[in-house]
Amino acid sequence: MVNHLFLLYILFFYLWSSLSAQNLDKIEFYEASKVMEQMDKNSKTPVIAVIDGGVRMDLFPGAIFTVNENEIQNNGIDDDENGYIDDYFGWNFADNSNDITNEKAGDWHGTPVLSLIHRMISSNKNVQLMNLVKGNTIDEIKSSLKYVLDLRRRYNETDGKEGVFIVAINCSWGKSDLWASDYTDWCSLYNELGEQGVLVVSSVPNDNINVDEVGDMPSTCDSDYLITTTNTNINDEKVLEAAFGFTSVDMSAPGNGSYTLLNTGEYGFFGGTSAAAPYISATVGLLYSLFIKDFNKIVENNPKKAANLIKNVLLEGNDKLTGLNHITLSKGRLNVYGSLKLLLKAFDLNDTYVEFFKSLKIQKIYPNPIINEVNLILESDRDESVQIDFLDINGRIIKSLQSFVQNGIREIKVSLGNFKLDGGLYILQVHTHSGLLDRKKIIVK
Repeated sequence: MVNHLFLLYILFFYLWSSLSAQNLDKIEFYEASKVMEQMDKNSKTPVIAVIDGGVRMDLFPGAIFTVNENEIQNNGIDDDENGYIDDYFGWNFADNSNDITNEKAGDWHGTPVLSLIHRMISSNKNVQLMNLVKGNTIDEIKSSLKYVLDLRRRYNETDGKEGVFIVAINCSWGKSDLWASDYTDWCSLYNELGEQGVLVVSSVPNDNINVDEVGDMPSTCDSDYLITTTNTNINDEKVLEAAFGFTSVDMSAPGNGSYTLLNTGEYGFFGGTSAAAPYISATVGLLYSLFIKDFNKIVENNPKKAANLIKNVLLEGNDKLTGLNHITLSKGRLNVYGSLKLLLKAFDLNDTYVEFFKSLKIQKIYPNPIINEVNLILESDRDESVQIDFLDINGRIIKSLQSFVQNGIREIKVSLGNFKLDGGLYILQVHTHSGLLDRKKIIVK
């Protein structure tokens, strides 16, 4: 019985880890991370504001949350005179308080959304988050957007002495069946935010509808600083329960099957269009975190131009998908590495990423122990055929398979269904025809 339970646990671990890694692999996050890890960082820490439900701060490292340094925590005074008393970590617009944790209860939606962003920025160490609790009324929504606008405007006007360097707002929500023409004051906020250098990433409804025909807010707002996203799966297909619109929906991200920290403190699946937006918001923060001298000058002197540039590299650097041809504006799904390369090319920094990848390296093997399938994350500096060998502990080849690697970091799935390996310790070896080789130990259950 214990063995069966253990096998079930391993199988479950394999299923979620496979989907989890595939989402990031699909958007070439690993390649982008490899390059960004070796680049200098911006001296100014960009912040992503998450307007959503409450969040359980106790589940995250404290350092990821930015603070309002012009506010003294819990002294009952509006120190920075922005109209909000003790907004040290942010504000709760639902109950008009400074409690972004909902009395430490968090929220079933807010915590996993923030966690998806944290997952992508966690290794960067130069991006922070701000959580703002969204109210349900349109006035409360506008107030939360104005709050961010005020913080970034203060930052710009005081050269960082006040305010917060917010570069993106994640809005994994919206209001269905509404039209921008009826809410011009709401839409105008996105342009005002963009003027200060803030991009807003918003999710479309979880319904197979054309928002160009039935309406949605803020999707139908016409703003150069709003990025609306639909949801795609690991096969690059639009999820059935996800809205679309050739005019109103900019792009997609693979939110389907996302594995994230839940409000319970456990990890689990979280999907829908709400899970798609965080991938894009995190990418905005990561791009702003880099030290790119000429770009950083634009951020400082012309923040709206910088925001526009980032939106353009996201839309132009994504992967074009046939299935999105007539239902999204850019016809593509987020590609973090593609967007990073376009940003670097814009400033003649192509060489920054050309020589970063190792000639051949097995970055990761999972699950390990193996049951029926194994996934290899391989790093390579070239496109080349490879042979994958399974060796026993004496070095004897038990089974060989042919595959292919590409420049960058790719995932290869190997099924053990066509050959049987007895339980035990083995060596998995990958080698190329040009003589490159790497190997790791594996356990077969």
